[in-house]
Amino acid sequence: MSAQRRRVIDAPEGRIYPGCAIVPVIRFDTKTGGMKELLGTGFFVSEQGALMSVNHVLGVQMIEPGEAMGVQIAPVGGGRGFVYAIVNIRASREYDLALADVPSAEGFQVLQISPADPEGIPDLLTWDYSTGLRGGWLPDGSEGLRMIPYMWYGKWLATYQAHEPGMPRPARIIDVPFPVMKGASGSPLVARETRTVVGILFGNVARQLVPPPQMKEEGQPWYLPVGQALHCSHIREFLASIAHGG
Repeated sequence: MSAQRRRVIDAPEGRIYPGCAIVPVIRFDTKTGGMKELLGTGFFVSEQGALMSVNHVLGVQMIEPGEAMGVQIAPVGGGRGFVYAIVNIRASREYDLALADVPSAEGFQVLQISPADPEGIPDLLTWDYSTGLRGGWLPDGSEGLRMIPYMWYGKWLATYQAHEPGMPRPARIIDVPFPVMKGASGSPLVARETRTVVGILFGNVARQLVPPPQMKEEGQPWYLPVGQALHCSHIREFLASIAHGG
């Protein structure tokens, strides 16, 4: 097995390789490995290949024969990506969170969950595949869609308690100054200084803008999409419950 195909890659301290650590969750053809649909995003949280995402991504059911759900991992140096199947999905009973296993995965990077609430107002990073779909290679070597990670950067805007749709319990929510694009749900929110995961993106909230004067007569509303993430405390609680058989 080559250095790029080892189970867990070595990375300089603080360096994140998005194609290896933060990966697209896809619906794929089990014969060719070709992507049929980008479902969302996930990130690796253990050297055994445990993948964290949101339940509205990992909870998607395959309905066509010959399809499966998996992740696509790109080598550090670029080139063809490899698709690995997702199994053993465990969903949180309280929040939009899920954990799965990717037992055959190779060449991935593990991200650390922040052990405590960040101090101050940290700078934030995340990566998004839905913005960067391009023509290129497929896992079987044929031409198709290539997923290029786009990086988003901004400040932690606010933290508050809210009862979001689909979640049985109120959750701690982080607002971020960039939208969560379709397919970006499940991407980690990373503190720039520590490179630890402080949240997980799941959706948007619409903030209404004051329209320009020429639009007032038509009554057209204008909205600013503000991204939302579940706070890392919920990730820690969920992982602890899985470790204790919950």
